[in-house]
Amino acid sequence: MEKKKRNTAAVPGGELMAVDNICAQYWSDRPEHAHVSADETGIRQLDSIGKSLSDYAIIAETGRGGSGTVYKAQSKVDGRVYALKRINMKHIKKANREHCLQEVRMLKSMKHPQILECFGSFIEGEDLYIVTEFADHGDLDKLIKHQISKNRMIGEGEVWEILWQIALGLLHLHANSVIHRDIKTLNILLTSGKRVKIGDLGESVLYTKDKLSRVAGTPLYLPPEVIKGEGYDPRVDVWGLGCVGYQLTALAPPFAGENLQTLFDNVTGKPPKEIPWYYCAIHSSRVAHTRSRCPDS
Repeated sequence: MEKKKRNTAAVPGGELMAVDNICAQYWSDRPEHAHVSADETGIRQLDSIGKSLSDYAIIAETGRGGSGTVYKAQSKVDGRVYALKRINMKHIKKANREHCLQEVRMLKSMKHPQILECFGSFIEGEDLYIVTEFADHGDLDKLIKHQISKNRMIGEGEVWEILWQIALGLLHLHANSVIHRDIKTLNILLTSGKRVKIGDLGESVLYTKDKLSRVAGTPLYLPPEVIKGEGYDPRVDVWGLGCVGYQLTALAPPFAGENLQTLFDNVTGKPPKEIPWYYCAIHSSRVAHTRSRCPDS
């Protein structure tokens, strides 16, 4: 029964298909400033949280990137704090509208303690809003910058705990045939109780037996096979995990370059510097193993 549930959740269908229908309508004959509520998407979970922007009080902007802007917001319905990710769809081509809702479908279908929980989405005007749990301790990038400012290393036990939780989340994604494709410190969130959450599934894709070829992800974290245009599989996420592990110990990415070509040459042809002596040899070897071109699962 559980297997059937995972399979149906991993593909567009059922209540999630209603979201696609709304997106298609938005791009075809949507009147200006049309408002689509969460009820119309079939995602009923927002009824008890807030299904329009007026149901939230924006507290602060917490992040901004190519995929959208994230806000800390308090629901006026239940009084709890959530994260609102706003994606402006005005300039997105019709051929790419699928990516607007990729993260919604993936997050909604992945239920796991180490994956950011998604409660639903709604559209107002030209913006898609995704409602997720709020990571009140920021992300790993923020943690690393804090340690640098204090001139302190991250304890080895804490590093292991973080990597272990990320690995559990990746195991769940891969068990459901999903590749994240953008594992990096900015996409690893932290909540109270030191719980780690994998977020931003906008680049995620369902995996079949055939290797993938389309480049996706962040240049600093791309593995050699992607840079070389070779086929790749879920092990690209293991490479990303290794890069995160390295960054948690060295407080810097494993590879760098003054431009993309130099960066890619370093990734494909040069080993990174050794991680600090502060960490044991076993830790060093395992982090290096996850960054090998074909790491074991």
